[in-house]
Amino acid sequence: MISGTSVASGWYSGSVSVNANASDNASGIAAVSYQLDGGAWTSGSSVTANTSGSHIVIFRAADNAGNESTSAQQLFSIDNDPPVIAFTPNGTLGSNGWYLSHVSVGYVV
Repeated sequence: MISGTSVASGWYSGSVSVNANASDNASGIAAVSYQLDGGAWTSGSSVTANTSGSHIVIFRAADNAGNESTSAQQLFSIDNDPPVIAFTPNGTLGSNGWYLSHVSVGYVV
């Protein structure tokens, strides 16, 4: 299960938490672990990410009889970065940042 502030399909802002629910009706669950973005396997059934970019979380579980589950994965993306605007003046440049002509200013987002 994934939770966070959804801003578009598959995109979130702020922190995103992903939780796994594992069950075993026979011997019970011995351990649940996850891997975030190809990092080391870590014990736990919940992970939180808050850095901008695309992420993948993979979960696996083992029961008390030694059986291991197939992996389950969750893909999501986080955008915590504000937009950037750059202004581009156009005209005849003089000295010390002064222009000798009318100046038009465009912007790039």
